[in-house]
Amino acid sequence: MPERFDLYYTDQNDDPRRPVMIHRALLGSMERFAGILIEHYGGRFPSGWRRSATVLPISDRHVEFW
Repeated sequence: MPERFDLYYTDQNDDPRRPVMIHRALLGSMERFAGILIEHYGGRFPSGWRRSATVLPISDRHVEFW
């Protein structure tokens, strides 16, 4: 987006140069990546992974899904 914001910088010869923007999203957003991992492992992550959240069923009828 350097063109859109009309961005320039000065090089060592004091000549104006337009910056180059390189964008690469290998796995998309972090939310999408987390969704892919959850789907892949079916919510049962490898035991060596650190847990930062735990899902608890809120009633007995939800236990079969967990």
